[in-house]
Amino acid sequence: MVSVPVADHDVFDPRQARLLSGCEDALRVAVAVAGAVFALTIWVTRYISAGSIAAAVALTVTTVAMDAPAAVTVGTMIAAVIIIHRHRDNLARLLAGTERRVGQRL
Repeated sequence: MVSVPVADHDVFDPRQARLLSGCEDALRVAVAVAGAVFALTIWVTRYISAGSIAAAVALTVTTVAMDAPAAVTVGTMIAAVIIIHRHRDNLARLLAGTERRVGQRL
């Protein structure tokens, strides 16, 4: 057993810790939905960047719809903003029709 003394008298056992127990199910469902949206978007459009953006938005929408804790919802919103920001060049190519599709040669 690995244990760490905490506050001189308590013992923290990481195998018994359930730090995310309150929102664990919400996170699992949200990630599963986002993964499905990612895969479906790529299958339909053949654009990886479109799948990434759609999954980021789906993750946020799912956490809001499931009434997940505020910290989780804010975290997914921040992640979505970062992902969309990082894909801004891809978005421009998508809108211009020059983005490469999955399987397309250079």
